[in-house]
Amino acid sequence: MGERGKKDHGVSPEDLTSLTRLLLRVNAPGSAPLLRHLLTTCAHMNVPGAVVHLHALLSAQVLRGSASPMAQADLAAMTKRLARIAPEHAGAAFRMGEVAEAEGNLDRAEKLFKGAGRGGVMEGWVRSGILRKSRGKSQGARNHFEKAVEMGSARGCYFLAQEMEDGEGGEEIAGVGGKRLGLLTRAGAGGVVEAAYELGSYWREREVKFAEEWFLVAASRHHAGSTLALAQLLMEKGDIGNARTWAQKAADMSGETREYAAEILQELSRMEENKQEGSQGE
Repeated sequence: MGERGKKDHGVSPEDLTSLTRLLLRVNAPGSAPLLRHLLTTCAHMNVPGAVVHLHALLSAQVLRGSASPMAQADLAAMTKRLARIAPEHAGAAFRMGEVAEAEGNLDRAEKLFKGAGRGGVMEGWVRSGILRKSRGKSQGARNHFEKAVEMGSARGCYFLAQEMEDGEGGEEIAGVGGKRLGLLTRAGAGGVVEAAYELGSYWREREVKFAEEWFLVAASRHHAGSTLALAQLLMEKGDIGNARTWAQKAADMSGETREYAAEILQELSRMEENKQEGSQGE
């Protein structure tokens, strides 16, 4: 009967893990407890993907301070499972790298991230590169970012571009075939908001329409500098309505962003008043 059911449905624990992770991202109301139970079941069946994802969920819960003693015990158990499968599973190695980094064990974190990169997790090369850079190993960091770029990593493109000196804007990078501007463009197109902001700043004095497009990419993802820059650019174009929209978004942010946004909003109000006075004079 059990064998027949398996043939009829053909759903493996790995399939169930993938489906559960997808449904967790959808975040349907009231579904989280059941989905986490399914994920826990798959983790106890030693499905690597379930162990990795459940560990991430439990860690986030503990960090928020909302974890029960049982959840904390489950996290400890999942950490042990994660450590056992890390040598053979790139995703688990990457997750263990995050754990080691959080604990301040940077040597182990770098080693684990590097192992994850070798196993096909391109973000592993990015994170190991960042660690090497932070520890003064610039050339080693660059090599790791290059490996991430070769795998198609947008973040790898951004960090590799940052490693290039200002005078290297036209340098051809061995194994990559791109220039600094090209790397930034790939990073911005891949959703790296810092790259989009840098591209907007680059085009600001060269081609305003490109600058507006890149600032919009980053501002749409709530990047403070891009939101301000977009509001400023639109104001200079005389597009008062859209400038006000983005300036107001910046005003809802914190710190200096809010202060600069307030200045832009005041200037926009003056522009509107002048425009109205000019219309009345006609």
